[in-house]
This record gives sequence, structure tokens and C-alpha cells, in this order.
Amino acid sequence: MLSKLHDEYKADFERLDHRGQLSSIPFASISYAEKILPVHLDQSTDQATRRTATMDYLLSVFLEWGLILQGKAVLELHAGPIGVAPLVSKFGGTSYQGLEINEYLASYANQNTCSENGFTWCVEETLEYVRRQHSNGKWDVVFALYESLNTYTKEHCHELIQGLGRILKKGSCVVGDVRTDQQIHGRYELSLSRSDNQIRLEEQGDLPGKQLVARRTTTISTSGMLREEYNCLRLISVDQLDLSFAAAGFKLRMSGRPLLSVDSDVHECRGNYFFIYEKIA
Repeated sequence: MLSKLHDEYKADFERLDHRGQLSSIPFASISYAEKILPVHLDQSTDQATRRTATMDYLLSVFLEWGLILQGKAVLELHAGPIGVAPLVSKFGGTSYQGLEINEYLASYANQNTCSENGFTWCVEETLEYVRRQHSNGKWDVVFALYESLNTYTKEHCHELIQGLGRILKKGSCVVGDVRTDQQIHGRYELSLSRSDNQIRLEEQGDLPGKQLVARRTTTISTSGMLREEYNCLRLISVDQLDLSFAAAGFKLRMSGRPLLSVDSDVHECRGNYFFIYEKIA
């Protein structure tokens, strides 16, 4: 009986790519922001904004790779309430703008994160922002960390990278990380927990045939109300990433997997591929 139920849930889980969108999580909602903000601020985990120690290490790697922040104007995609702003400030960046889809998180950032530097967050969906921009050459460095490129379909990811190529001037760079197709193992895990007012079913796993990793949470309250949330990340091959950046006029300067040297509690991200692409055309 339990084995059959497990197989039924797994089969349904593997059809998540049929839903028409990669996520059902209301990332722009206040309820989501109130739930995730404490995780962003928690210095014991890399689950949301990475811990200060983790970010300090990553930036040291980027600096070794030739990144310069002194005197630079920085744009961050999917910035969250903190992002790289403290490091931009520490290493002499002259301006910073974070793009954050959630108004609550952007408001928190504008009030609490490097506000004395005149750094700002605006409520924007990254792809829509890039679509509206022209070749202004305003930004010297763009950060696309926290697997932000993995949250888009193949077509939209390519469009985003082409848009960055359009709005950045020669010599500008894009710094980011992606979860790659090498980080898929065909796993599926299901766990069940119960509290006084609900039953909670959590699933996470890989969809190897679709190059996706996913999480899904289903809760059933004592009143019988059922709620489901899921989130998928599209895995990106290094070759495909390079093709998209090359088509947008970029050249790879440095790359690696520096989180393998970090004692992070987010084990599935430790093999992430980090990169610096420079605009050459």
C-alpha cells in the first residue's frame, strides 16, 4: 500500500513540467516575504541570502578572477533584501541597484541595507526590466547569483542574456552562478510530518528527462483544506550558457565551482558553476 502510494506521488511529481510554469510560489506576495525574510537574515544558513562568511569567500574568489568593484556601478538581478550590496560598499562600488520582485523585501532593503550609501532597490521582475532598457551603458557589473538564470525557461534565459548584451557597454561584466545538468542524479525523496492542525507532505527530486530539479509541498489542514506549492529549477549546460553569452557579445573570463570549498548547509548547490563573462563587442 505505502509502496503504491509512493509510486503514485512520484509519477505525479515527474509531471510537474506539464504545469505550464516553473513555479507556483507567490514570490511577490507579502505572505511569502514575511516567511522568507527571517531566513535571509539568518547567519546560520545559506538557504536564502548566503551567510556573510560564504559571500566573503565567494567575493575573494571573484577578486582573484579579476573582478573590480572600486568605482563601479553595479546592478543585481533577483537581489533579495541584502544581496551583494554590503560587498559592493566594502570594496568601493559607487552605485548599486537591486532588482527585487517583492515589494516588501525591496522596502526592507531600502530602509536597512546600505541606505547610507544611496544604494537602492526597485520592485522589478528582471526579464521585464531588461526588455524595457536601451543601450544605456549605465552598469559596469551585473550580478546574477543565487541560480537566478535557472528560474527561467530556456527561451527566456537566452532572451535575458541577449538583453544584458544589449544594455551593457564593452568592458562590463556579468558575474553569476547556475546549477548545471551535471548536478542531476535521478533522486526522489518524500517525507511526511504531522502537527496539531495539519499534515505536511514534502517532496524533492530530479526530473532527469526534463533537466529539472523540483520541490513540492502539500499541506492538508484539519478542516480538510488542501494547499500545494511547487518550485522547479531548469538545469543549464555549461555549453549552452556559453553559446548564449557568446551570441550576446560576451567572452568567458573565469569560471569554477568555488562552493565545493565551503562548508555550506545547502548541499545541492555546492557544485554550482560560477562565472565571469566580459562584454567584448
